Amino acid sequence: MSYLIVDYETNILRYKKRKASPFHPDNKVLINITKEYKQPVSVRFLPTFYDKDAPNDWLIGIKPETTILVGHNLKFDLLYCWHLPELQAFLKRGGKIWCTQYAEYLLEGQSLDSQMCSLDSIVQKYGGELKPDLVKQYWEQGIDTPDIPEDLLQEYSEGDGNNTELVFLGQLKRAVQQHPNFMAMLSLRMDGLLATTEMEYNGLKIDEELGEVQRVALQARLDEINAELEQYIPEHPPELEFNWGSRFHKSFLIFGGVAKYSKWVQHTDPETMEPLYAAKSEKWPLFDGEPIDPALCRLDDSGLFLLDDSGSTDETATQDTFGSGKRQGEGKTKNVKLKDYSKPKGAQTDHAFTFKGYTKPSDKWEAAGEDAAGGKVYQTNSDVIDALGNRNVPFLKLLAERQKLDKDLGTYYWKEDKNGDRKGMLTLISEYDGRLHHSLNHTSTVTTRLSSSDPR
Repeated sequence: MSYLIVDYETNILRYKKRKASPFHPDNKVLINITKEYKQPVSVRFLPTFYDKDAPNDWLIGIKPETTILVGHNLKFDLLYCWHLPELQAFLKRGGKIWCTQYAEYLLEGQSLDSQMCSLDSIVQKYGGELKPDLVKQYWEQGIDTPDIPEDLLQEYSEGDGNNTELVFLGQLKRAVQQHPNFMAMLSLRMDGLLATTEMEYNGLKIDEELGEVQRVALQARLDEINAELEQYIPEHPPELEFNWGSRFHKSFLIFGGVAKYSKWVQHTDPETMEPLYAAKSEKWPLFDGEPIDPALCRLDDSGLFLLDDSGSTDETATQDTFGSGKRQGEGKTKNVKLKDYSKPKGAQTDHAFTFKGYTKPSDKWEAAGEDAAGGKVYQTNSDVIDALGNRNVPFLKLLAERQKLDKDLGTYYWKEDKNGDRKGMLTLISEYDGRLHHSLNHTSTVTTRLSSSDPR
């Protein structure tokens, strides 16, 4: 067995939910890291590190005698070099791979701690040392790899190569001590990883225009159903926004329950119970030292307020003025504190509304959580809806259709959340090749089954 440790440092642009996506043309391999048995780590800064327009091809360093390529989260690196003839020739002659992330997951029996594990999280177990995290700090701050000092990248890359080798050799020792069929199983799993790498690299060709036509039709039908379903929602406070996507609200509507909502309530004086308002200050003119509301006065051409005597229209009082000083002759005023009726005092407070429900639930449908009064919440999935089919609940067929349409739109097409952000398959199509490069994950479940993300 002749192995080659491989690792790449790349640009870090996030694209279509992939960090440092290999499917964006501005992301390239910048540093080629390799290590052979009993050889020092080779760290090669490629032309792309110094010139972003340099060709995106390089020699990996696979020798004719190399039988296994080893790396941590190896699919990431393979997706970047899948187009290279050197890699394809290696695979065609029967070359194998060993992903230390995948191997750890299998050796640990798919435990939660081993799922999608990082190299740093397992390296000390195999005698390695944690690398300085300064490079990671640069990346976390959004600083791209070419803008990080080369000496730091050199040290970081050497650490990656040495640590990956230590983990691989430790895992290999553990694997041969397992069940006699363990190594054969692991080899087949790694072949499966190659298969999903090929799938992700090629992607899925999507007819985006047809997809949008279908999405519009589905959304129109969903809008119709939502309008029809509104009649079955009991009259409720306007502050309570019923959400058909909420499992709690659907449970309350079908089986009854208490929903919490927030409502703005004006504060009152605890003694008089009069509503409270914010205070404001106004300048009122003074007449014989007393402030008078300007609304009760009239303004003279001289700029002074005049106040007609309430008992005689022939007598008019003039606003007090300054008798001397810089402001001599100007009208006197006083700041008067008043209630600002445009600004009532209050706050959002919790309220509750009780849904009577349409039917009684079965205990086996009980779900996690509770309503606003501490009562039970029940499942409303398709199995429950089917089980309710022979009960007199008038909107079940509509609800079942709505749930399917809503799921399809969010999964295979797109829909917007309350913040206006879109999610769904059609949002992940690359504008560079018109394909959907989804993620097929090997180390994310307790059963070893594949999972898919972006889209799910």
